Amino acid sequence: AHLRAQAVRRHSVEQELRSALDEDRIEVHFQPVIRLADARVVGAEALARIRASSGELLQPAQFIDIAEDTGLIADLGARVLTIAVGRLAAWHGRIGTSGDRAGDEPLSMAVNVSARQLSDPMFPRLVASTLLDNGVDPTHVALEFTESALIAANPVTGSVLGELTALGVRMGLDDFGTGFSSLAYLKRFPIDFLKIDRSFVAGLRE
Repeated sequence: AHLRAQAVRRHSVEQELRSALDEDRIEVHFQPVIRLADARVVGAEALARIRASSGELLQPAQFIDIAEDTGLIADLGARVLTIAVGRLAAWHGRIGTSGDRAGDEPLSMAVNVSARQLSDPMFPRLVASTLLDNGVDPTHVALEFTESALIAANPVTGSVLGELTALGVRMGLDDFGTGFSSLAYLKRFPIDFLKIDRSFVAGLRE
């Protein structure tokens, strides 16, 4: 009975995801990135959400694994990237592309990408065209991926990462320290920054 319930749920979420992609019910919420030195907002991280046909808002834990298993993660990721970069362009348009916020630098945008996207040789072209269409400087965009994406890395992944770096976007390793963490990743792949998992910093004091 438990396995049947799981199968039914997965099928339901998959159908909801497919219809959400067809009916433009993919939402992107933005989590601000705060610079601790002066408590200023310097950017945001794009977080995917699905608005179900019932009106319920589905969280990533409910659909990301299913999206990866079914291959829909590529379409979902492309949609999130398009929305996020478009929003960044709108923000820059409001404050001026020179970042005229009392002398502060322009806002940045971080977008999560999956292992499947990093193994797609066409992905750098998608990123490049999205940046060009929105007139966004690549240096203001960061693509974040988890250690699992590097564990599954193949020659195509290395090539894709190289092309993305050549575009000028920043590359970040997310949730570092939770999996088979290795500092060798930092030497083997073009990684600009690490995001240490909260389990390692929770409870730390000044």
